[in-house]
Amino acid sequence: MTTLSVSVRLVNGEAPNEGRVEVYYKCHWGTICQNDWSIRDANVICRQLGYPSASQAWHSAHFGRGSGVIVLSNVACRGNESSIDLCHHSGWYVTSGCNHYGDAGVTCDLTSPEVTVRLINGNAPNEGSVEVQYRGQSGSVCGYNPVWRIEEANVVCRQLGYPSASQAWQNAHFGQGSGPILLVNVACDGYESRIDQCDYRGWLMSSCIHSHDVGVTCDVTTPAPVVVRLANGNTPHEGRVEVFYRCEWGTICGRHWGIEEANVVCRQLGYISATQARWYAHFGQGSEPILLNNVVCRGSELRIDQCDHTGWYNHDCSYHSYDVGVTCNETSPNPVPVRLTNGSFPYEGRIEIYHDGQWGTVCDDGWSIEDANVTCRQLGYPPASQAWQGSHFGEGSGPILLRNVACNGTESNIDLCEHSGWFNHSCSHAEDAGVTCGEQLIVNDSSPVSVRLVNGNAPNEGRVEVYYKCHWGTICHNGWSIRDAHVICRQLGYPSASQAWHSAHFGRGSGPILLSNVACRGNESSIDQCDHSGWHVTSGCRHYSDAGVTCYLISPQQVSVRLINGNAPNEGTVEVNYTGQWGSVCGNNPVWRIEEANVVCRQLGYPSAFQAWSNAHFGRGSGPVVLENVACDGHESRIDQCDSVMSSCSHYYDVGVTCDVTTPSLVVVRLADGNTPHEGRVEVFYRCEWGTICGTSHWGIEEANVICRQLGYISATQAWRNAHFGQGSGPILLNSVVCRGSESSIDQCDHAGWYNEDCLHHTYDAGVTCNETSSSPVPVRLTNGSFPYEGRIEIYHDGQWGTVCDDGWSIEDANVICRQLGYPPASQAWQGSHFGEGSGPILLSNVACNGTESNIDLCEHSGWFNHSCSHAEDAGVTCGEQLIVNDSSPVSVRLVNGEAPSEGRVEIYYKCHWGTICDSGWSIRHAHVICRQLGYPSASQAWQRAHFGQGSGPILLNSVACQGNESSIDQCQHSGWYGSYGCRHNRDAGVTCDLTSPQVTVRLINGNAPNEGAVEVQYRGQWGSVCGSNWRTEEANVVCRQLGYPSAFQAWSNAHFGRGSGPVVLKNVACDGHESRIDQCDFRGWLMSSCSHYYDVGVTCDVTTPSPEYLKSYIAIIIQSTLVGQQQRHAIHHALPLPS
Repeated sequence: MTTLSVSVRLVNGEAPNEGRVEVYYKCHWGTICQNDWSIRDANVICRQLGYPSASQAWHSAHFGRGSGVIVLSNVACRGNESSIDLCHHSGWYVTSGCNHYGDAGVTCDLTSPEVTVRLINGNAPNEGSVEVQYRGQSGSVCGYNPVWRIEEANVVCRQLGYPSASQAWQNAHFGQGSGPILLVNVACDGYESRIDQCDYRGWLMSSCIHSHDVGVTCDVTTPAPVVVRLANGNTPHEGRVEVFYRCEWGTICGRHWGIEEANVVCRQLGYISATQARWYAHFGQGSEPILLNNVVCRGSELRIDQCDHTGWYNHDCSYHSYDVGVTCNETSPNPVPVRLTNGSFPYEGRIEIYHDGQWGTVCDDGWSIEDANVTCRQLGYPPASQAWQGSHFGEGSGPILLRNVACNGTESNIDLCEHSGWFNHSCSHAEDAGVTCGEQLIVNDSSPVSVRLVNGNAPNEGRVEVYYKCHWGTICHNGWSIRDAHVICRQLGYPSASQAWHSAHFGRGSGPILLSNVACRGNESSIDQCDHSGWHVTSGCRHYSDAGVTCYLISPQQVSVRLINGNAPNEGTVEVNYTGQWGSVCGNNPVWRIEEANVVCRQLGYPSAFQAWSNAHFGRGSGPVVLENVACDGHESRIDQCDSVMSSCSHYYDVGVTCDVTTPSLVVVRLADGNTPHEGRVEVFYRCEWGTICGTSHWGIEEANVICRQLGYISATQAWRNAHFGQGSGPILLNSVVCRGSESSIDQCDHAGWYNEDCLHHTYDAGVTCNETSSSPVPVRLTNGSFPYEGRIEIYHDGQWGTVCDDGWSIEDANVICRQLGYPPASQAWQGSHFGEGSGPILLSNVACNGTESNIDLCEHSGWFNHSCSHAEDAGVTCGEQLIVNDSSPVSVRLVNGEAPSEGRVEIYYKCHWGTICDSGWSIRHAHVICRQLGYPSASQAWQRAHFGQGSGPILLNSVACQGNESSIDQCQHSGWYGSYGCRHNRDAGVTCDLTSPQVTVRLINGNAPNEGAVEVQYRGQWGSVCGSNWRTEEANVVCRQLGYPSAFQAWSNAHFGRGSGPVVLKNVACDGHESRIDQCDFRGWLMSSCSHYYDVGVTCDVTTPSPEYLKSYIAIIIQSTLVGQQQRHAIHHALPLPS
């Protein structure tokens, strides 16, 4: 038998995602007792209901007391179960004395939250108070009940990237927080990877106070060896014991302090043993933190941290009055004491030697890495990384004791090396020698550099500060860009950056400037993996150049681009959609180049850019400037992958592009305003518009020859400049044209680029006069078409233009006309004055070409002026436009007249025209295609009846039929281009697109069992019913499958399970039956219905296999129903179907 998971529901909440938990078991709904009820249990309930997770686990009948049985108690889920009955519990109906005062409840998340942690107020990045960020709000964690343990601390440290925790702190060890307390009662097993995977009551449910705020100290990858020194003694051999741990010096509290412990300290310092163990602050009280207490050594340890102790910083010494000290045996294997002074760390500094009762320095003459190695060995450090000269750590003040030190590097102490003798020198303190010993073993340098954001208005923004070798410092803004900011934000756990800030936007820092000229590729996991000038190499930067970032809290919807104000879809001002807002791009500094334009065009689906425009070429925008200083390598696939920095820019510098289409359009030329067909102003048809050529000094007979040959003449007789045939009115398309004379088309000549003109006016428009002795003695032209390659045929004969009668007009005749004009073969031979009636004489009739002729007058015909036709029979032609206007790229779409960019009347760009779509059959599937084509995830509404106003262009499509998975609207079935079949603009289609993908869930209510009821759909947090004027088993099957049942047993209409009271969210649902979710079916849109609740639909879903309890209940209900009449029995029979 197949066992179905029990059904659950939430009752009495203020929203569908919260309420008292009720479980359906053996034909009864019952509650759950709160004993041991936690967030893990709540997570299972919420996932079972289709929500991603739970935000709260409620006790004490928070949503009111139930009235049925209590079916479960002591529920203990691991958190990964798919159904509540898979969790451990006391058994069904074993309630351990619970009553309904203890009914459990939940609040479910509508979307998956991202929970991050950080440490604040510590002395290093690996320690501090624990703060958790939940849904954009940061707060502390209460560690009162249960207590905060190493298991919980381990989880926090692992979430932060550390291997484990070294200390779990309670009682606000790092100070009390001031914000909300987000979590309480946290209990981890210790293997979880995130704090929200542990057990807890819920978010923001605490009555705890900040005196119980918890903290952690996390282990770094390689523990740092502990260094000791003696302070405040009368000789180098004695003093207060100070320990260097995690970048700070501190003291030891003297309980249990004796000669064994003193011996370890002295041996660590290079002495044979100790002669005295001192306590009660014999050498004065320290001022640093008390680091160790209750130290107990066996005496054989090499370092003080190898002895037993109560833990770092874990002491009950109130004051430094118990600070310990030692006196070491002066008879040591290192008779000359050495120390390092004035360094930032114990392992570096100016070298000072104790000799003849005084400390003195070493002259740097001949000072080498070998000498430095001996010093480091003498002090117990690893080999030196640097031998410093020139008083790198400042000038000393005592005597200069040694000069010309020459060690071979194997000596155990400095006085065993050769030197010039004590006090024998001619040096000054400007030459004091120094050393840096191998710090990689002292201050761990193997873990990623830590970063933090300071002085922002929210945790996700601020001045960038980097923790490097015990110091927080800033980054200089030289070269600082969005790629660098992405790395910082990802390192902090955010998905990406929204801004890279310059010029100390978040205030000036006060520490060192650690990095400059940072250059990240953008995929690094830590800022120190990026190229930079080197640590502390700041190139003269000051803190007024500190870099900052603003990080996204959640991943932004993929940044989309569009082109506006162009004459065609492939050109215009570049606008970028950033967090739902469209804005322009500033191209001032650096200038907007072809590399950036290429990225924009590729993002829009074009192969590359033809032109990069600056200085608001297509007009100035009015919205925000969302990007500035964009710098692309050219290989990026999206504009947001390029480098950019925000500052302040004006719309005077708005950028634009002209993108290449897949197949270049064939350039067509014509002559205008001449006295004969053989002469006139040169006009060029390019990218759907006619324009002129600027006839500067470059325009000559070679260029004119190319124009005339392109028109079918042998050559040119004259090249004209200075608008000889009058000034044109269209754009100036070409300038600086230089031809060799052998080209077959004017666009094959060299020129300055399309639209790239220096001519401010048409006063330089070029013209030609062609040789009338041409290879086509009868000039032909096409008039009144929408494009150069189509129109009414007109022939020039006997000094006048005339038309051709359509008697006998065929595709062969049309092919000759197209060949004569230089176009590809004809696609259509038109009759019946398709392009309008002409006004001149009718010159030819009964034209009969075999199709191979080079011009029309070589074909047979009735003779010039010999006809019995009217202009209602004027012949026309459409030549092969696929080579004239590119038709291989996807059809472009736009939304017009909406209140937001995501909605409006749908307009399509097809063959140089914007037009609308007729709403015949228009539904959500078609709207989905439009919205996805525009870069939105889906559609929420499919509008009819010119909801966004009537368009004015052609109606291009009608009877569109999409499956819904097409990538472009022209891939859907339709009646054909321009096939509007009587449609008017009062039926223009529109859409509203979703800005984010909605999560659509369904439930059944008011049924007698979980598998039946009225269908309710949740859309964007709102539950509502479905109107079912034609609700069928196909639609019911989809609902049941979405709920986890195999199919539907019955599709109910007419409010069978009662009328709803909320909104009607869906109407006219039409499913094929194979969909997995109701929102994949066809419908008009969300919340668009004027339907009444009288038509609310319902379903009864099939269960897989009936249980014995189900059969008993079914039979009992059937027997009982006989007592109340045949009609009720019939209804219940359908409510509880007996599976076949």
